[in-house]
Amino acid sequence: MLLQCPQVPPEIGGILGGKDCVIEKMIIDRGKKSYVGIRYVPDVIFINKCIAEWEDLQIEFYGMFHTHLSRWETLSNRDKEYIGCIMNAMPDQVESLYFPLVFPQDKVKFFKAVKSNNKICISEEKIEII
Repeated sequence: MLLQCPQVPPEIGGILGGKDCVIEKMIIDRGKKSYVGIRYVPDVIFINKCIAEWEDLQIEFYGMFHTHLSRWETLSNRDKEYIGCIMNAMPDQVESLYFPLVFPQDKVKFFKAVKSNNKICISEEKIEII
């Protein structure tokens, strides 16, 4: 499902959810219009509304994804800063979230952020797609 995202530019993103550690849901967020033109800027109001609806359906929030051009194969410094903001805003019981980069029609690189002792550690993860 992630590989089916539209080609970049512009970047888009969205949220991932599921149950029992299996990602089953994806909602695309076209984001806010960015003055830069290609950068994804999340529509936080839309995303929070979707997460609230998922809670009613007992779907857990597992993280956020966004698309990149293939020449940018890793998280930018801005991406890492935003991941830190998201992790710090999460309740204490949320210790980790996923932040995949999607290269439409090609591949997905999964990054996992883990919150421990007021620090955020981000690492690339190998994920099994079933």
